[in-house]
Formats: sequence, structure tokens, C-alpha cells
Amino acid sequence: MNHLTADQVLLDRLAGVMEPAKIRDSGGKVLGRFTPVFSEEQERRERAEKYFDLAEAERTVAEESKGSSLPEVWERIYAGEGRE
Repeated sequence: MNHLTADQVLLDRLAGVMEPAKIRDSGGKVLGRFTPVFSEEQERRERAEKYFDLAEAERTVAEESKGSSLPEVWERIYAGEGRE
């Protein structure tokens, strides 16, 4: 099987690819497919952490979770709140 050697630019572009992807030219023609290979689960986690901060996401959800429970929503709907 023939192979290509990726330069740093290509490595940087493919760094966040976590599942098989088609590679297309600027006209949309499929040139091939790229399937990332992970030697260990830890490597996969490290690559994902580079693009997603779970702790930050949890903080954001905690800060923005000032919504209402479903019973509270139904109560407002039945009370006619929110009508213009």
C-alpha cells in the first residue's frame, strides 16, 4: 500500500478529526477518506481535550441553568403568562 507523508500544516488540519471524514478538493470532488488511528484511549482523550474543555462546559451549564422546571412552565402556561 502506498502512503503519503503529512507535513505540519496537514497534521494541524487533521488534529481535531475524531471520526472518518471525506477529503474534497475546492470543487467538491472527493479525493479520499481519512480515518484517524488512535493507539490508545488516552490519546483520543488528549486530542479531544485540546478542542473541548469539559470543566468549562460544566461551569457554563451551571451558570446558565436558571430555567424553570416543567411543572413551573405548565403552571405559567395555564395561568396565561407570556401572552402578548
